Amino acid sequence: SITKTDTRQWKKGGESADFAAEIYNLLMNNWGTNTIPIWDLMTAAIMLKPDLCEFQHLPLQVSTAADETSGQTMVIQGKDSNVWVCLQPNPDLIRQTLVEIFSSSPSTDS
Repeated sequence: SITKTDTRQWKKGGESADFAAEIYNLLMNNWGTNTIPIWDLMTAAIMLKPDLCEFQHLPLQVSTAADETSGQTMVIQGKDSNVWVCLQPNPDLIRQTLVEIFSSSPSTDS
């Protein structure tokens, strides 16, 4: 998760970085919290820098059953591994990477 301290550092990077910071700050304000999960943003950072996570190769399947398991991703024992999965992301490196990315974003100001 990130905090407003993290988003404050992003604001050094111009309009795009400001926009991202504003979105997360707004969510923290609306949810009445000082921290917020960054699932999608973390995923994007890991896609750019896979070394931010330790991956495992697992046999996964998404349930299509018409019951309470519908849509769940499950490990299927006895099957061949079919997906590389990030189960242990490095949160400190991810936060640092986001600061680096956003603080160096090119400004679109005229």
